Amino acid sequence: MYFLSASSDEEVTDDEMNSNVWSEIESESDGEFLEDHGIVEQFRESLVRSLLLGSSSENLKPGSGQQSTSQTKYKLVDHKLEEIEESARNIRRRCTGCYEQGRKQQSREASYAAAKKTVLIMPIDIVFINRLSQTINLVKTRNNRPSRQIANIHPGGSVSCSLPDGWSGNFRHAGGTGGITLFEVSVRANDRNVYYDLSVIDGFNVPMKVRAPDGTRLKALHRRARDAYLFPADNSKTHASRAGKFIVTFER
Repeated sequence: MYFLSASSDEEVTDDEMNSNVWSEIESESDGEFLEDHGIVEQFRESLVRSLLLGSSSENLKPGSGQQSTSQTKYKLVDHKLEEIEESARNIRRRCTGCYEQGRKQQSREASYAAAKKTVLIMPIDIVFINRLSQTINLVKTRNNRPSRQIANIHPGGSVSCSLPDGWSGNFRHAGGTGGITLFEVSVRANDRNVYYDLSVIDGFNVPMKVRAPDGTRLKALHRRARDAYLFPADNSKTHASRAGKFIVTFER
């Protein structure tokens, strides 16, 4: 039971009573928890209305015997505080359960979103490796966009890049005078396949080899390479693959 420090024959004003009661509630009833759940003001108003402002004089009378108004108030306050503590415990249990349930739901939603993103938007990874004795000036050209150099790959070096769904274009070495060897790729632009090829239509400047995610290997080591496009209508040189990692090697 709570005890408010006032004797039975001591007059206590409503303001003092309000202050004492609220001090006990905040110190004993986990006031921080109650405030977090927005019910402090509700308890405050209830106590002030029913106990301190005398809205119902019958509520301040004991069932039998003669007691002072202050003693009666103390007993009623003790009873109210016990009710408040029990309510707080119940709310804490409910909120803890809701919080844990909410965390589990958020975790499930995050996992689903990550899986959906992986399935639908998984990029194509391309690793370019230079096994020649010269530096490769790697140029990337997306269809209908300006070309741009993305790396200088020194002998023995490598570089990686990722392509999103819908990307179509080519990669090449910017150098030489005998034309251009191209690695062309289209990433699920028209359907769920990745289409790729080697092309020497515009000539040949460096040897290239490709290993696709499904294990298919292509090579263009000279201007008459059988694996590469030799003229525009040579559609048999286009290959389809699933998404994944391509390895493009500059080597003889």
